[in-house]
Amino acid sequence: MHYSGTRSVLDICVSKGLESIIAETIPALSSDHYPVIFKVHIQNFDSPPYNSIKFANWNKFQEHMASITPGNPQITTTQDIDAAVEKFSSLFNSAINTSSKVKIIHNFVYTIPASLHEKIKEKNRKRKIWQETRYPPLKTEYNKLQNEIKRELKKIKNEKMESYLKIAAPEDGSIYKLVSRNNKKVNKVIPPLLGPTGLQYSTKDKSNLTANSLQNQFTNNRTPCNDFHTDREDESNIDCESEIDISEGWKDIDTPPRLESV
Repeated sequence: MHYSGTRSVLDICVSKGLESIIAETIPALSSDHYPVIFKVHIQNFDSPPYNSIKFANWNKFQEHMASITPGNPQITTTQDIDAAVEKFSSLFNSAINTSSKVKIIHNFVYTIPASLHEKIKEKNRKRKIWQETRYPPLKTEYNKLQNEIKRELKKIKNEKMESYLKIAAPEDGSIYKLVSRNNKKVNKVIPPLLGPTGLQYSTKDKSNLTANSLQNQFTNNRTPCNDFHTDREDESNIDCESEIDISEGWKDIDTPPRLESV
């Protein structure tokens, strides 16, 4: 066997959310590399019970792959190739699962159609051009697309919510979660108040501090009342109100002539 020293071509299929994938090799070319077809059976696809997302630590993945990969396998027959590919796929999946953290998304997720994706891209493109040119017709087209996208997103969200309500049942607790989520009340927490004795944290101490503050602000005037001074203030106010407004008289006054010489 003559070894040319060229590198081999490895076909890898990375999928997300798809469980049943079949890889088939087609010996249709005369070269050493055969095309590979990955078949996905959408009709038999069952969504997982929880919507989840994985966060991979790629440094940990590399270390794990280096430790579990035995190296270049000894291959003499086609059965050895299939066994090596199957073993590598198993090691690859094991390394990904070991070096990844899974976060469960409890809210129901809705997908956006491809046509709506294209409309969003077109809206972003028009917005960018309008920001550079400030051309009014582009602003009109951008606003029109934005309103259409909002209506379609609202329609998709309502349809997903209706389908979620149809399958909700008391046995799995989905109805309770839906009702408790809608009836959840936001508790408003008042920060601690500073009083004469320091910070007040409890509700009772805050109420007493507020009541004492209002009581001190709205107390009777301890200064004795002077009737003579009060009468004089009333008379002064009456005199001010009865004064004649002479501002209108200034309109008839002529302006002085221009100064010719000094």
